[in-house]
Amino acid sequence: MECRLETKMKAMMESLAREHQQELAEAGTLLDLEELTCQIGDMVTRELTQQEVVRRAKAMDTEQAECPDCGALCSRGEPEPVVLDGLRGQLAYNQPSYYCRRCRRSFFPAGGPVGTSGPEHGHPADVAEGGLGG
Repeated sequence: MECRLETKMKAMMESLAREHQQELAEAGTLLDLEELTCQIGDMVTRELTQQEVVRRAKAMDTEQAECPDCGALCSRGEPEPVVLDGLRGQLAYNQPSYYCRRCRRSFFPAGGPVGTSGPEHGHPADVAEGGLGG
């Protein structure tokens, strides 16, 4: 891990420990302590992942996108709210959508930049329905 990142992480952990000192002190057994710290870690993981998924979706959101059927440039439509079931809980973001007048259909850009499609994640249509990893 990069030294600067490690220093920042240690400072963040010290801050979290101070904020949750009472709960940490009340954890009776090692198992209780680990369960509490895993809950805190899951919250941190979920928030970092949430922020990155939202950032990637915004990066994909352009004024126009190419229709996957006819190749025409199509204008942006209303974003579609998506909720994914990740390893550490649910993640929500607004997926950019587009409308092709020629094909008379709406479509979403490929999920690759958001990280929700590819052979390891199943078909993009299954992702929103069944969660990350289909």
